[in-house]
Amino acid sequence: MLLFQPTKSNLAELKEALRTAYPTALSSHLSESIAAALGFRTNAALKVRMKHFPDPRRPIEFYWDQFRKRMLELGDIATDQAPPSEPISTELLERCWREISPDDVEAMNDWFHRCKTRGVPYIYTIRSGNCLELHWDCITTDGDCDCEIREDKHGVVVKLLFSSFQNLSRGQKGNPQFDGSAFVGSIEGISSDCAESIAEHFYNLLSDRIGSPCQTAQGMGASQ
Repeated sequence: MLLFQPTKSNLAELKEALRTAYPTALSSHLSESIAAALGFRTNAALKVRMKHFPDPRRPIEFYWDQFRKRMLELGDIATDQAPPSEPISTELLERCWREISPDDVEAMNDWFHRCKTRGVPYIYTIRSGNCLELHWDCITTDGDCDCEIREDKHGVVVKLLFSSFQNLSRGQKGNPQFDGSAFVGSIEGISSDCAESIAEHFYNLLSDRIGSPCQTAQGMGASQ
């Protein structure tokens, strides 16, 4: 899963980059395939939604498999045609998490600020021997819109995270350890593939709970 920041300029740049990667594809077909990759049935539906994104800083998911599926349906690529390895800039599309070397403070700070700018969970992995440590921290999310995570009444969110961890790490060698809350935590002793799956699930679980302003924030605004 990759993330895309939904602005008109980014959408135009994304299409231009994909036009270079797929020079024989029709312009309208690229538009329809991009819309499919972003979770919309048609390009028209995407255009309507572009006018009403609550916060254009926050990215939405981009799925290459859906892009490829739509391109196949429209006849712009062959069934056996492999997608370009890196057809577009990582500034446009990037993962919802990042693997960072333990001593790379600059990379860690850079990823923190990118997450902070977008208002999304700060999720990253660090290699420890043959395994990875997965870390998540919602300090980068909007404090007025993430009360469900910060307060996590009755531990509902952390139970969902822990359940996902159990399901996705089942069969892992060693003894992976989950330690944390909905807001911040870590998992030690997981493989690269497992870390990627858990990171994406955690991102979705946490991001789905960042939305409308908290009741306390709404009340403060109404009283001013």
